[in-house]
Amino acid sequence: MFASLLANTRRFLPPTSRGSRPAGFRWGTAWLALLSLSGSVLATEALDKRIAVIAKNVATLLQAQQMDSISIGTFSGPPNFPSSSGPAIVQTFTDEFAKHGIQVKTRARVGLSGDYSITEVEHADPSTGKRLKHLGVRINGRLVDQFGAVITSFNTQGIQEGTFQETISGAETLVETIGLPADLPAEKTSTEIDGILRDSLVKPTVTLDPGKTRYRASPTSPYEIEILVDGKPCPIHIEDDLPYVEIQRGQIYAVRVYNNSEYDAAVRLLIDGLSVFTFSDIRDPKTGRPKYNVYIVGKGDSPILKGWHKTNNHVESFLVTGYADSAAARLGHTQDLGTITVTFAAAWPRGTSPPPDEFIAKSGGGNATGFGPPQEHKVQEVQMDIGRVRASLSIRYTK
Repeated sequence: MFASLLANTRRFLPPTSRGSRPAGFRWGTAWLALLSLSGSVLATEALDKRIAVIAKNVATLLQAQQMDSISIGTFSGPPNFPSSSGPAIVQTFTDEFAKHGIQVKTRARVGLSGDYSITEVEHADPSTGKRLKHLGVRINGRLVDQFGAVITSFNTQGIQEGTFQETISGAETLVETIGLPADLPAEKTSTEIDGILRDSLVKPTVTLDPGKTRYRASPTSPYEIEILVDGKPCPIHIEDDLPYVEIQRGQIYAVRVYNNSEYDAAVRLLIDGLSVFTFSDIRDPKTGRPKYNVYIVGKGDSPILKGWHKTNNHVESFLVTGYADSAAARLGHTQDLGTITVTFAAAWPRGTSPPPDEFIAKSGGGNATGFGPPQEHKVQEVQMDIGRVRASLSIRYTK
């Protein structure tokens, strides 16, 4: 039975970072949540907010020069860790520029490009007052002219000599942006979580089931994923300490997610850095952006996520294709593709108590995915509260 259509889902975080997130779905026996971006506090929203400020400042500079358009090149990931968030960064810039009347065109007098990488962010531990360094994400950008030279006359708040740099801390931002696999138990302190992430950078933890088709971040993690190719489980290989599946061009795949925890789970699925809701027909009327961004999966459930969300009844299949026909190529991005990332967080009905461990933590030329045939995929909205990310799983399908 489907759940009743409801309104809003909230992100439930410790009191210092409380926010709201909307709308979830139920599909068969599996809860599938889609959260509206307005008022929500997703891991990647910390990044989105920084990009929004940059885009506003760039728009101000362009308009002062009587310009109303910009071209956007690629945002490349770190050279020492395969990552594919460039398309999502480009999409966020595109959305933000539109809010300020700046059109993104293939050719323009001013271009924007950049890169993102792993960095360290210093902060004070509230309990001890000590200065600590935790991992974060750094974005570098540059405004260039038609010859590729940095426009040194462009200066404003946050942009000096045509360049900018933004640093965002937080484990959730790191695992979703970089695609870093890790088991992140809710009872761990922020310092302990940072240690797990550092270990994963050196040697990611990958645990496979005996059939080598299901993958989890640690032997004790309750969250797993499995890639189905043409309806059949795909063998997982370990290469350079990272999981990899072989999917040929023209094949359709799906992602089965396993929630073996004691709680419903908010599942965020990213393909080549893009949320599966990027091209959804259901948009937030205030922002024009996709209304939803995660699925809620019931405890003990293992639904199959079949494709790019279009409506609450249909998706477009995940079809492995060449770069030119991929979903990311629609955004002008054809580099650093070939990654499937899934994150899990606890979820519970709004107005009820969160899991008892939710606030225990203390301070401290390859392939890409395009659009295959439409498939039926019925879901409905539910109201849920969402906790911190407890696991991040990434699997590559392009070497």
